[in-house]
Amino acid sequence: MELLTPAERVFPVPKLRVLERHCRHFRQSAEEVRALAGDLVGPVEDQQAEQAVPTSQRDAAGRAPNDRLPRPPSVLEQLGRRVQFRPIGRDPDPSCDRQPVRELAEENTPPSTRKLDRRSQHPLGQPLAGRLARDRLECLDKSSRVHERPPTLSGNQCSTLRTSYAPPGSSDVTAPPRILLPMEFGGHEELALLAFLAAVAGLMALAPMLRVPYPILLVLGGLALGFIPGVPDLTLPPELVLVGILPPLLYSAAFFTGLRELRRNVRPITFLALGLVAATMVGVAVVAHAAISGLTWPVAFVLGAIVAPTDPIAASAIARRLGVPRRIVSIVEGESLVNDASALVLYRAAVVAAVTGSFSFWDASLRFVASVAGGIAVGLAVGWLVALVRIRLDNIPAEIAISILTGYLAYIPAQAMHVSGVLAAVTAGVYLGWRAPELSTPAMRMQGFAVWETLVFLVNALLFALVGMQLRPILDQLSGRSAAELIADAALVTATVMAIRLVWIFPFAYGPRTLLRLREPAKRWQEIVMTGWMGMRGGVSLAAALALPLQTDSGDPFPARALVIFLAFSVILGTLVVQGLTLPPLIRVLRFEDDRGEAKEDTKARIHAAEAALARLEDLLDEDWVREDTADRMRGLYDFRRSRFQARLDGEDDGSIEQRSADYQRLRRELLEAERAAIVRLRRAGRISDDVMRAVERDLDLEDARLDL
Repeated sequence: MELLTPAERVFPVPKLRVLERHCRHFRQSAEEVRALAGDLVGPVEDQQAEQAVPTSQRDAAGRAPNDRLPRPPSVLEQLGRRVQFRPIGRDPDPSCDRQPVRELAEENTPPSTRKLDRRSQHPLGQPLAGRLARDRLECLDKSSRVHERPPTLSGNQCSTLRTSYAPPGSSDVTAPPRILLPMEFGGHEELALLAFLAAVAGLMALAPMLRVPYPILLVLGGLALGFIPGVPDLTLPPELVLVGILPPLLYSAAFFTGLRELRRNVRPITFLALGLVAATMVGVAVVAHAAISGLTWPVAFVLGAIVAPTDPIAASAIARRLGVPRRIVSIVEGESLVNDASALVLYRAAVVAAVTGSFSFWDASLRFVASVAGGIAVGLAVGWLVALVRIRLDNIPAEIAISILTGYLAYIPAQAMHVSGVLAAVTAGVYLGWRAPELSTPAMRMQGFAVWETLVFLVNALLFALVGMQLRPILDQLSGRSAAELIADAALVTATVMAIRLVWIFPFAYGPRTLLRLREPAKRWQEIVMTGWMGMRGGVSLAAALALPLQTDSGDPFPARALVIFLAFSVILGTLVVQGLTLPPLIRVLRFEDDRGEAKEDTKARIHAAEAALARLEDLLDEDWVREDTADRMRGLYDFRRSRFQARLDGEDDGSIEQRSADYQRLRRELLEAERAAIVRLRRAGRISDDVMRAVERDLDLEDARLDL
């Protein structure tokens, strides 16, 4: 008689792997499922001996005298208690037919243990719905103590989660029990990761060709990737965005935002970042509570707070490329720096009200003021300490590492003190950005800016791609609602968010000037419309939605949690796609003319710098180490530079100065290319090392980077 292992008698290895990889009902690896099956089923001889025992010799429970284990009601049922399946009451993968899976399970189950519950909706037939409601799963290493096999996990490797199951057909099915096991990264997972990274790289390369901002293209690409059969679910943990991704992005945005622009636009930024956030929260709550079934007032306010903050990445990229006035871009970027903090403070108050069932306006107001003041104080303190350290450093890699970590150094302590970590990171970024010229050397600035530009681009690219892949896991939890109902609810909330911004921005753009009789130029209505249409949402809203608690204080599931997450994702997708793709034609219709304000400031700054260099040259003529011929060459260089930029500023150049400069730069570039080719030939001939080649190339590249052509 051929002896089969317990796992092979339940699920043979090849078929189990096919079942796991193609139908994706298991969240655990094939080896873990086989180990669990081995714990549940004894050797074949014991089962045959059990069948041979007469009924008269069995006890009331049906056990044979020498049974080592009680006869399980069903191997599949017991396996289902310990294997983490996807939520019940639905087939998560349309390509996976339920009946062949059931037949495969029955085919490979011993007859004495084949006892399926046909009423169950789960593909493997285990009756989990209802019976496992609010049960705490037993730790695997504890449950294995009643079997022959030794525990496979130690106590510190095993943890349990208390979860709630809704019956099949419910609109809110919470996440399945998650047994924390050592992660196995096999060949299938490696190929999936490779495909994901290749897709992200391809979309990033495709975005400039299509002239579409990369956040929009990556969200749509991630959305398409999420529905490809065989692609594993990539659920984006909220902690990854709120703690892992958000601090460096906030710090970078604040660091490169000018303090002058924030001061000049403090009134519109305040109206948008504080007033509009509160108006969006209230307006969305009223509409959602009235029109969407299942949303109570506290949950509706939670939804409003989630979709209130904006993300200007896509809007800023489009606006800069198409020549939107700098002031509009500065207002939208400044708004996003502050409204993240105000929205998350309101979000926290709304979640507390939904979880506890009570709300105090005065308590929430005091918490808001304390959170804002505390966040600014922490940011200033961290910025001062970081500046104190960096000004004493002369190590470029260490300085770059500290600059990357500064966002975390401000955000995490602020969160631990229950104040605004967002404002702390923003304040530290603005403070250090203002003091940057005295803190870093030229080499540090060149390398640091390159590192930050690449880091921000990659983090944003991965974030938006992962955001797009969240829709499918979210839809899996809403099987009780029809597609038409979900689409209608999503369109309603998205339209409400857009409309509230447009309605809010007009009176607060013209009202203060009229009521306070301010002496300032009136704003063009085109600028108001453009500012109102640039209110796209992003990763902060999704992270806040995913961070919703699973249960209230009373132990009940958080009401309509899956629906809130879906609506938040719909607002992100709708604003990015609808507003992002319509923004370029809207800019052309409104006929914005580039005021060239930034270009004029650039020209004035270069003229001023050239004049300062000439003045310093005259001061140094009497020094022994300054040669007369060298001073004459430098004087001619700076005189020409000043004349060139002055002619560009005055508009009086007939083209001769610019043509002369272009001819010089073309010649200089040809000579640099000749130098570079000669260095490469020396390396290929083995006459110089790679390190020497890279050092010379770096100097040539720096000279090349100064050329305008």
